[in-house]
Amino acid sequence: MKKIAQINILILFAVSLLTFNLRAQDSKYDSLITSGIKQIYSIKFPEAERSFKRIIKDYPNKPAGKFFLAMIDWWKIMLDPENESFDEGFQDKIEAVIDQCENILDRDPNNVDALFFKGGAIGFRGRLRAYRESWLKAADDGREAEPA
Repeated sequence: MKKIAQINILILFAVSLLTFNLRAQDSKYDSLITSGIKQIYSIKFPEAERSFKRIIKDYPNKPAGKFFLAMIDWWKIMLDPENESFDEGFQDKIEAVIDQCENILDRDPNNVDALFFKGGAIGFRGRLRAYRESWLKAADDGREAEPA
């Protein structure tokens, strides 16, 4: 379990670095993302949820807010993997990220934010499916994540 937590922290750190590099010109956006990620790391989920909902409100065309909102549920799942009560909420949020990214990509197929967060969302969806031993769906996520 400790190894999984370390891997998840590294993934969130990498996501946060890419997010900051993609949006360096907007300090308010950066500040909200940074605060929310720190709140997740500190297991302050209600505060993180408020931060990411603010991003969704203030930056409705950016997928980062929805993605990180789903990551709150991901961490709840990782803290108690036997408890499946967060799975549906996580999956709904991840689907919202994927849908938003696909809408962006329909208009701009090279949008780096949409490509990145869609890939991340599919990856985390696949990881949950693998944890829940839904092997075919997890493998399908791997296939879907592979660029054509």
